[in-house]
Amino acid sequence: MNHTYRKSSSARRRAKLRRYRFILFVILIAVSVIAIRHCFQKLSELHSLAETGAEDSSTLFSILLEGKDDTHSSSSNLQYYPSDESYLIALDGLSQDGIPTGCESVSTVCVLQYWGIDITPDTFIQNYLPCENFFVKGETIYGPDPNESFAGDPYTSGSLGCFSNVIIKALDAMKADGYPEIRDFQFLNIRDQSLASLADTYVTRGIPVIVWATMNMQPSYEGMEYYLKDGSLFTWTAREHCMVLCGFSDSSFYLMDPMADGEIAAYDKDVSETRFDELGQQAVVLVK
Repeated sequence: MNHTYRKSSSARRRAKLRRYRFILFVILIAVSVIAIRHCFQKLSELHSLAETGAEDSSTLFSILLEGKDDTHSSSSNLQYYPSDESYLIALDGLSQDGIPTGCESVSTVCVLQYWGIDITPDTFIQNYLPCENFFVKGETIYGPDPNESFAGDPYTSGSLGCFSNVIIKALDAMKADGYPEIRDFQFLNIRDQSLASLADTYVTRGIPVIVWATMNMQPSYEGMEYYLKDGSLFTWTAREHCMVLCGFSDSSFYLMDPMADGEIAAYDKDVSETRFDELGQQAVVLVK
């Protein structure tokens, strides 16, 4: 009788152990299924995030083109945002606040900083920009040729400005002075090319272009008249302005405007080409 009881008790224990093993097996299977589903879910989420990130990049490009975001990065000629036939170089804008007629210098320094050259507008103007004041002889006003030196003082509102030759002179002076990081660059003084050609040649390669146009792309007109040292009469092109061509779309050019606190402004392509023509199609490019 005791033997039968022990046998029956042992059988019940084995049956109970099998049930525990079966339950444990089911639990392990369930946990494995949940873990696998969780992994697939995470992978799906990562894929969705990647797609969202791509959409965000496209959205950021659109926002930048619309001038709604003032956060830009720089330092690399490969750092631009292509979208179909639109480009926008990511550069940090500079304001000419406190330098009322220094748009040429501020635009140039913006491009220098984009290329990683550590310089400020003040250093550029005070150490390298050739400037010359006006003077009166008898009743005749004499002044500098803006192709040779800045006409006046960039820090005064009554001054005029300068053209691309003067900016090239200042850049050459920096190189001759051994200014750090500039020795590897070439300075191109470009004339007689359209903005469209400059954009296609340089902007699409991440290279910003210093260009001469007019303030707010308004029509230029004949401004101040004065005599040069050689006795010839010179007429200043009023509303002259210098900006940085850094992008384009089907209908617009995008320019860093130092008069607009360094914001990137969109201007109609046809109007921009006209104003660019009025200032002699002047452009300066820094290339390695």
